[in-house]
Parts: sequence; structure tokens; C-alpha cells
Amino acid sequence: MQHRHNPVDWYPWGPEALERARAEDRPILLSVGYSACHWCHVMERECFEDPAIAEQMNRLYVCIKVDREERPDIDNLYQTVVQLQRRSGGWPLTVFLLPDGRPFYSGTYFPPEPRHGIPAFPQVLEQVHRAYAERREDVEKAGSAIAAAIVSVQAPSEGEVSLQTFEDAGRFLLSRIDTEDGGFGEAPKFPSIPNLTMLWRWAISPAPDAEGEEERDSARAVVLLTLDRMARGGIRDHIGGGWHRYSTDADWLVPHFEKMLYDQALIVPICIDAARWCEAAGAAGTTAHALRDAARQACAWVLREMTSPEGLFYSATDADSEGVEGKFFVWERGEVERLLGPDAAAFCAVYDITERGNWEGHNIARLKAPLDQACQRAGIAPSALHAMRQTLFDARAQRIPPTLDDKVLVAWNAWMISALVAMDGSGDADHGGDKVGPSGWLTAALRAAEALFSTLMHEGKLLHSRCKGQSAGLGFLDDHAALGLACLQLAEATTDARWLDRALGLATSIQARFQAPGGYYQTPEDGEALMARPRDGHDSATPSGTGLAAAFFLRLHAHTGEARWLAEVERTLHAHGAQLQQNPFGNGVLTATIEPWIRGYTEVVLGGNAHALHRAARAQSDGNTVILQLAALPEGHPAQSGRTPEGPTAWVCSGTTCSLPVHDPEALTKLLRTLTHATSAQALADTGIPE
Repeated sequence: MQHRHNPVDWYPWGPEALERARAEDRPILLSVGYSACHWCHVMERECFEDPAIAEQMNRLYVCIKVDREERPDIDNLYQTVVQLQRRSGGWPLTVFLLPDGRPFYSGTYFPPEPRHGIPAFPQVLEQVHRAYAERREDVEKAGSAIAAAIVSVQAPSEGEVSLQTFEDAGRFLLSRIDTEDGGFGEAPKFPSIPNLTMLWRWAISPAPDAEGEEERDSARAVVLLTLDRMARGGIRDHIGGGWHRYSTDADWLVPHFEKMLYDQALIVPICIDAARWCEAAGAAGTTAHALRDAARQACAWVLREMTSPEGLFYSATDADSEGVEGKFFVWERGEVERLLGPDAAAFCAVYDITERGNWEGHNIARLKAPLDQACQRAGIAPSALHAMRQTLFDARAQRIPPTLDDKVLVAWNAWMISALVAMDGSGDADHGGDKVGPSGWLTAALRAAEALFSTLMHEGKLLHSRCKGQSAGLGFLDDHAALGLACLQLAEATTDARWLDRALGLATSIQARFQAPGGYYQTPEDGEALMARPRDGHDSATPSGTGLAAAFFLRLHAHTGEARWLAEVERTLHAHGAQLQQNPFGNGVLTATIEPWIRGYTEVVLGGNAHALHRAARAQSDGNTVILQLAALPEGHPAQSGRTPEGPTAWVCSGTTCSLPVHDPEALTKLLRTLTHATSAQALADTGIPE
């Protein structure tokens, strides 16, 4: 839709474009982008809006435009091409195809004239077409070779999986993290939440020895450092809430200013988990408060600005407004002084707003020190900042905002539902002026989940996206698995068995429609046949469908006790065993599944009218905790035999060991916090009843 006014004769991906290419024996020019992509906008302005370049494209090619978020399967296949040919990918993705879809040349951004070693786009257009017309046999061979290579490179590599695999991955990630500013590698820095979450799971897991405990101390410190730097940096929108997509520098000051729904959804749970860990460790100070505050404001931003009338969540906002990147978000010192009057000096001292600016003559709000320290130096109470931020927020709202991508994607919505469930369970009260509290988070999560099932299920099959009131496309693996996990979390949060039933339906669909020899395909068997059937086996900025499926099936087994779901987890892990060893950085979600697969979850079993115990359990639950109801335990569960609740009762179980009955919410909180810092089974053996 963004490109509908280009002079290029764009086709959507589909039979009409492919048939024209075959009928006229033309090569296909495939351009893949997404709405908030800065360099996609640049290439559009420089090339696709240029009448001469557009004429050249229309004359030589059948031109196809694809939204990578709407068709991640197409993006997956052809992104693999550019990675094979150039060792790095990105967007805009530019791929030249034979009429049957086989690729033979690829790139990303091309300028209108040669620049920084990149050839001019008109030159590329002419040379690629000449090769197609004059050296067809070579082009055909190249297309076949690349197609075969895609299938080969996406195939998983089998191997044994053990706790040592988990240990090795944790150590690898620890070795790659920046111990000064946090984050992985150097600039640009992405949140990389699948990897950060895996490192955190490793950091709080039981260590095999004293050396391992020292490594975990280091890992906990550096994950907390990363989250703290992100929460204080310019990558976070301190005025409106939420995180931008990534930072262009090493210390998180200057972002690319687009905001993606998935970043909010994925960052919120790890912030809550890390804050909870700090509190359990007796370190509930500045870091815990800052992380909860950042998570709360991100959720509030999504509900305020990214929510459809149906209760679903939009995908993204752009980096640019009025054709200038970041214009909506930056400040001039004089403007802040006019808006805040005598309070401006303190506010500017806290948020690093200067006359010269901290970025290209402008200011990006950030905290150079923790909030309480910055406020102490500026002589202002932290609570006084809310009204000032609100004044700037109201003034900023008068600016021309970045473009909103109001497309709804199932997996991204499912992650946001999970984030809201985590936010609700964290026990936070209304704070900082946000008009949403614990019950509001869960209400929004339930509304979104119901809307997904009412608008994105068709004839019993999950669809992928919704835009302008129309739902389209069969759901992909990550859609099914992410929504399945969200359903299980809703089941635990509400004790409503309907959500478990819905999760079972999604799991059955994955098992029937996505299974591959070793792992899963990204697309269902009844989906569109492409050049090859892609797999979704590696994390990117978002979790892989394969990792999500394993996590979903493992949690589903805890709820049902059905061996088939555990068998799916084992099959998937072993199918990717060698891959997990070779590339820990691309497999954080799947690798994080290893520990609970081997050691089991910490399970809180509730009986009687246990509302207060339920709240306490949810407030201490992390990704390796499952909340179950005594009346609906799976067959063979250790808490099942002979237990009857004496009023509101909880048991905490791990493996075949359960604690003595707990009736007091504070006692349950204390027990669960103890387990945060110990091997679950050993801690329970010290206080519980072996079966």
C-alpha cells in the first residue's frame, strides 16, 4: 500500500505476476521490505519514484512487491539467497528470479548512482537482464544451484542434546556480550531478546560447580547491565513509552526510531523476570524499579497507541515523519524551556537535554545515570517528573506523527498477549500516571486473544494477518506456537479450561500440518507451494517457529501429561542437536528449552478457593514455572495422589517431589523465592514430601 503511487507497475506476489513472467519470458524483480524500514523508504524515494528508473524496471521485468511481515515465508527463502551470495542480508531485499521463482542474483539496497562501492541500480537492472537474455543457460544453472543450496542450508543437523549443550550455549553467549555497555557485539546494537533470554535462563539456573557459579554471577550482572542501559538509553522512548528497534551506537543513545510491536512484547517479560529476581535476591532497588517502570510504560504505549477497535495490536510505527528520521522524537533545549518554565533546568539535567544537543544538534531524552541518582543531582523528586513528561508528551502529540502500520500479525499479537499476562501477574499497581493496572493488563490480553480467535480463524484454520478489516493467509508455524503459548498462559492466569482446549487445537494443527523430517516447516502442508518449502529454524530479532513449538509442546505436556507432546520436544531438540552446538547465537529459544526438558518445571498446584495463593504464585512465576489446578491435574502427577485441600492450599512440585501444603500467600512467596536461588528438586527435598 505504501508503494501504490510509484510509477513502477508493482504486482503483489501471486499467480497473476508469475504467469505473466512465464508467458512473456521475463525475469522477475522481487523487492521485499516492511513499512517501518528506513532504507526501504530511501530506495523508494531514490529509485522507485524516479520515472526513468521505473520505466526501465517496467520494460525489463515483472516487478513484485512483498511485505516481509505479511509473507515471512517468501522473505525467508530469498533472504537466504542474499546471505548465501553476499554473507549478509537485510532490507530492502532485491532479488532477481527466473519465471518459475528460482533466484539467480540478489542484493539489498541499491542507490540510483554508484555509491560507497555499491553499483547503481540502473546499471544492475541492465546487466542482470542482459545476463538473462544472453547467457540463459548459465542463469538457469545458477538458479538451480541456489535453490538446492537453500534446501541444504535450511536443513537441521542432528545431534545429542544434554545439559552440557545448555551449558556450552550459556558460556558462548556470555563470551559475546559487551561487559561495559551491555548488549551483544558492537554497534549497531539490537535488543536480541531471544539470546538475552537464553543467557538469563542460564544465569539463574543451578551451576554444576563453583566455577559455573562464578560464571552465572557474571552472566546475571551483564544481563541486568544490558537491560538497565536499554531502559536508560535513547533506544527507550522516555516521553511516550516503548522501545525503538535498535541503537546505531554502542551505548544505546541513538536509535533507528521505528517502534516494532514485537520488541515491546519480547522485552517486557525479561524485564519483569529480572526485576523479580532482584527482589528475591534482596536487591529490590533502582534496577528492579527501573525495569518494572520501563515494562509498564511499554505496555501502556501499546494499549494507548497501538490497539485496534477490536482489541488487536498494530505492527509498527515508522522512524520518519515529514521525511526526516527521528523528527517526531527529538527535542530542542529552548522548546523544553518554553514548555516547562522554571522546571526545565531540572528536567533537562535528568534527561541530558543540552543547548548543543546530544545527537546532530538535537536531543534524544535519556538517563545518563539511574533515575534516583539523576534526580538527586538535579534536586528534584522522581515523582515530580511525571507531570513534566506529560507536558512534553502533549506537546509532541501536536507534531505530525510517524506512519502507523495498522496490520495485525498473529504471532506478534500472541507475544503481546503473553507480555500483558506477565505484566498483570507481576503484581504491579498503577504507577507513574499510567491508567492501566493489574486487572487492566489481563483484560486487554483476554480481549485480544478472543479477537484473534473470532477474526483470524477460518474453517478451523488459523490465519496469519489482518488489515483494513480483512484477514488473509494461512498461519505460519510461529503464529500457531506463539498463540498456543499465550493460551496456556491465559489458562494459568484465569483458570479457565477453554484456553487449554484452544491450545490443544493449535498443537494438533502443528503436529498434523507442519511436521518435517527433523523439526518443522515454516509453512503448512496446505499452504502455497514455493520454490522450496522453507523452515523456520533460527531466531532473528524474534523467536524461531521451531523454538516456539518446542517451548509450547513442553509446557503443554506439563498441563496434560500426554507423552506425545514430550516426544515432539525430544524429536525437535535431537533433530537440531548439532546446530545448537554450532550456532548458539541463532538458537536461543530452542536451547533455553533444554533445561526444563531435562529438569522439569517448577509447578505450583492450587486447590480450594485459592485466589490469594494464585496471585502470589503468579507474582513469583518465571518462564520455568507452571501453575496447575488440583482438580485438573494430568494423570500421574505427584500432587494427585491422596491430596485434598484444607481450605486454600498450594503445593510446589518438581519432578516427583512436592512440598508440604502451603496455606499462606507470604509463605508461598518465600518458598518460590527460595527456589529462584536453588536447584528446585534439592530445595523441595529439604522442605517437602518425597513421593
